Amino acid sequence: MAEKYLGIDVGGTELKYALMTEDEILEKDYIPTPKDSLDAFAEQIAQIYEKYKDQTKVIVMSAPGRINADTGFMFTSGLLGYANETNMADIIR
Repeated sequence: MAEKYLGIDVGGTELKYALMTEDEILEKDYIPTPKDSLDAFAEQIAQIYEKYKDQTKVIVMSAPGRINADTGFMFTSGLLGYANETNMADIIR
């Protein structure tokens, strides 16, 4: 069976997410992006992960701003000002 991934696209309006393999999207949906706090954002990511945790152990994420792809540190975060100067990879773990 092909490895499955949970892909999350962080936008200023929506968190779009999909369960996928390298070749196909198996399921997709979206929810509003939290505007108020990093805690609310982390909680939304956790809820998405809970939905798929038995199907995958890998999360891939794209987000606005300037991000170190090796460490997950967000120097800037676009409209999500609460995430500036944040190690998002540590928060998601």
